Amino acid sequence: MKLIKYSPLLLALLTQLPVHATVRVPKLVGDHMVLQRDKPLQLWGWADAGEAVTVSFRGKSYPAKTGGAGGKWTVTLPAQPAGGPYEMTIKGKNTLQIRDILLGDVWLASGQSNMEWPLQQNVVNFKEEIAQANFPRIRLLNVQDATAPVPQAEFKSEGWQVCSPQTVGGFSAVAYFFGRDLHQQYKVPIGLISSEWGGTLAEAWTSGVALRKFPEFAPQVAALESGTGPARQQADYQAALAAWKKSPASQDRGLVPGQASWADPAYTPGSWPTMQLPGLWEDQTDHPDLSRFDGIIWLRKEVTLPAAAAGQPLTLSLAQIDDRDSTWFNGVLVGTTNGYTLPRRYTVPATAVRAGRNVIAVRVVDSGGGGGIWGKPEELSLQTATQTMPLTGPWQYQPAYDPASVPKNPFPGGTQNQPTMLYNAMIAPWSRMR
Repeated sequence: MKLIKYSPLLLALLTQLPVHATVRVPKLVGDHMVLQRDKPLQLWGWADAGEAVTVSFRGKSYPAKTGGAGGKWTVTLPAQPAGGPYEMTIKGKNTLQIRDILLGDVWLASGQSNMEWPLQQNVVNFKEEIAQANFPRIRLLNVQDATAPVPQAEFKSEGWQVCSPQTVGGFSAVAYFFGRDLHQQYKVPIGLISSEWGGTLAEAWTSGVALRKFPEFAPQVAALESGTGPARQQADYQAALAAWKKSPASQDRGLVPGQASWADPAYTPGSWPTMQLPGLWEDQTDHPDLSRFDGIIWLRKEVTLPAAAAGQPLTLSLAQIDDRDSTWFNGVLVGTTNGYTLPRRYTVPATAVRAGRNVIAVRVVDSGGGGGIWGKPEELSLQTATQTMPLTGPWQYQPAYDPASVPKNPFPGGTQNQPTMLYNAMIAPWSRMR
């Protein structure tokens, strides 16, 4: 979650033409609003091309600068101390009267579900808190959920409301308690703007200007800004995913229909590299390419057994494996376990044991975090009836499947998680406030 203070209150990014050829202002400006105290106030809006616009506030009139794109006009009022209520008149070909204006501190509360959580949703003592929420000098503005591919000049909202038991229940609990404490401490009016959406990603709340600096986001931002809509991007993703599923990259290379080919003792691993075990592969300093690897890796080790061991059952101990393993001895599946803290102790049947060369193969599936065979060195061993053979040291390995090869979904969890989509619709309308 985040609480960000902006001042002055009245400034917005203008990107659309006015619908009507009359003086109008954005939803941020209206009855019951709070303007930032002690800072120059920049008011803006739209009017007919060349239309004269005058703003009157606290006994003085200020001519607006007109002639901006789409009929944009702006006017800067001098800094004002905390106080109110006041009225404002905006006059062009028509007249707007804005009432019950306060001057104080204005805060934007934005984020995910923690910030979104309303006061009435089982907050501790919520009934008492709502009943006592009579704070006429705290004002609330709730921004409705919306998405947009490019920055907007306006947001969706029902406008400012006076904080009361009738209005506070559905408002952000975090924002309300924050604003109430400030109001009680500093004795000034407080304006709270709530703009949040639960379960969303940071990149959705970030501007295109910022995300274009990152190669992984730049193509998506460019596509949105060029007019390639979400439907087209989703279709392109589905096509790429279908092609990937038909490619070798989508398959475990160690498996072929009907058998585990890399577990076959006749298979020649050739130039497979080695890693020291036990130890997570992320910790293998000689293999920095594995430091962030999540996926499937096969491990193989050859052991030489005396003639006396042939035809005798063995106990294969593989310490612990993060996360899931399937283990073969001379091509015979001897066990599979899921759970990174569980010990691996498998019985090798007598029919699989031969004198001389024997091959242990372990298929490790790592879904995230650490991966591989780990634990105490003494727990990595092969036990015969008469001896314990350590299996520590070098094992050959080969990655078989890398999920990073999967095409990236441009809409993980919904359109609201597309880069810039929430910033454009729910933050950009006041993104230039400072």
